[in-house]
Amino acid sequence: MMIKADANNQKYSCHGVNALQFRALYILLRLLIFMKLIRFSRLAVALTLVGCGGGGGGGAADVGQPAPLLQPQAVDVTPQAVELQCDGVRCQMPAGVSQKTVGTVFRFRNKTDRDQVIRIEGLEAGPVWQMVQTSMPEATALNNAIMPELSIGAVSSRGGRSAPVGAPLTIESLDADKDIAKAWHVSGSMGRTTTFKMASHPLPGGGKVYVWAGGDKKFESNYQAYFKRAQTLAEIFADSIYPLEVGLLGEHWGALDHPEAEAEFLPSAHRDVHIVAVPLEKGTAGYVNIYDRRHGDTVGGNLAHALFMQLDFFAPGAADHRAGEDTLDSYQSAVAVLAHEFSHLIFQYQKIIKPWQPGEAVRNNVRKREVWESEMFAEAASYLVSSELFSGSIASGQRVNPYLLADGEIENGLDYRDSGCRFDQWRERSCYNKASALGALMVHQYGAGVLKSWLDSKLFGEKALTDAIGRQGGDDYLDLKEQFAGLALLAGKKIQTPERYAFRQREILVPAGVYVGAERRYALPKIELANFKNMLIPLADHREQDIATKGFIGSASNVVTVPPYTMLSFTYSPAR
Repeated sequence: MMIKADANNQKYSCHGVNALQFRALYILLRLLIFMKLIRFSRLAVALTLVGCGGGGGGGAADVGQPAPLLQPQAVDVTPQAVELQCDGVRCQMPAGVSQKTVGTVFRFRNKTDRDQVIRIEGLEAGPVWQMVQTSMPEATALNNAIMPELSIGAVSSRGGRSAPVGAPLTIESLDADKDIAKAWHVSGSMGRTTTFKMASHPLPGGGKVYVWAGGDKKFESNYQAYFKRAQTLAEIFADSIYPLEVGLLGEHWGALDHPEAEAEFLPSAHRDVHIVAVPLEKGTAGYVNIYDRRHGDTVGGNLAHALFMQLDFFAPGAADHRAGEDTLDSYQSAVAVLAHEFSHLIFQYQKIIKPWQPGEAVRNNVRKREVWESEMFAEAASYLVSSELFSGSIASGQRVNPYLLADGEIENGLDYRDSGCRFDQWRERSCYNKASALGALMVHQYGAGVLKSWLDSKLFGEKALTDAIGRQGGDDYLDLKEQFAGLALLAGKKIQTPERYAFRQREILVPAGVYVGAERRYALPKIELANFKNMLIPLADHREQDIATKGFIGSASNVVTVPPYTMLSFTYSPAR
């Protein structure tokens, strides 16, 4: 291992001359004197060493003592994030850092557009280090592709696969205050579904939230049991989800950049939000449909800001069996779904509808927006908002953020099977777990401001994330993904997590304003990786993943090929 100075020469050198040479001379002179071949005095021999400061004691000649030994350089055993020191293709393990500290992650970044073959020198003999490579295939895969009409750009769905957009269907105007029943067009096999108004509650800043439910025989035979839960859900939305998201992220509706395009959409003053709880297709927790907010020559929606939610999350049967039927914990799933879907309304308005060009078709506008960008934003926003209501510790088991529950989305997102889920292939496989964990890490590292900067950016996809992260003092989106790779490497280990790879504590400030009467503060608590299960990354080389396991490296296998625009990370593995 290279260190900053040659420790051996430091121990025995004086004035640029190696003192070992003087020590040999001293022994030779003593031998000759003993054999009476020469008559140099002991003083002369001692002066030879004094010239080198030998013997210590301010230069006094104590020929019986060896030269003093300096202490070797201290080695830091604190877990940390460390960059390799590279010169061309040769990379050196850094000095002064323990290579065998569980939790220390060494990393290298290939910033070029070609493969880099590097040789990692200075690795201690014997140990092995587990390695992953982080790439960004979503950077180019979909940016210029035209997304199909039946894409998640039109319908955003949490859980399972995307709900398809139904055939255009004109829905009569809704008078929510007068109507007690309402037929909604539901995407998928449900089609036109009759619902009943269960509750309503004023929204801060104007408008109301309404809760509708129906479409299920069990509901119709026992609908009175749903009223109390509907009212509680309306209050949670009006008092927490709505003001926090609008206060932190911005409006869910308003004027358009091009006033002449406003005729295609709901009036800019339309504020009401409708929660529609109905049976949805298996694997779909909830969705929003961009056609619900647009009208014109072809109407394909419900002419309302509608949040569709799986009826099961709202039913009395969803109550937490440990804590009673109507405790706050019994609304965990419903809150997570509603916060996710409402953030889609904000994202749709600010990134898609607000800059809408007059006469532009839906498919031509949503083609620029990728599946993963909208879904990761919604998962991060939902986690952020859920953290105010559910602030309990994992250890307590009560009022725990639903994303942090055992075997929940964040824990599963750190598993190699999900951590490497490629966002550019979302339509073939759901990546919600990874989006949850990566989004949560982002807000812990950079705060709520990163989501607002993301919305404000005129860019899309990974470029918008890089822009937003940079505005909050970070590096870029690939760097965030490497932090996530470090999380996957360290999850489950009982260590002091390096700050770079930590769900660090973060205070969230919601300023007073139209939607929040008084300033609100709450904290995202620090989350210890030891709370998660140990993620055993397999030895197999998973090339199809963007966070790809690459087995192990060691002193005898220290040559690594790093693909273009990819980051290499490795950490000590005490047991294979």
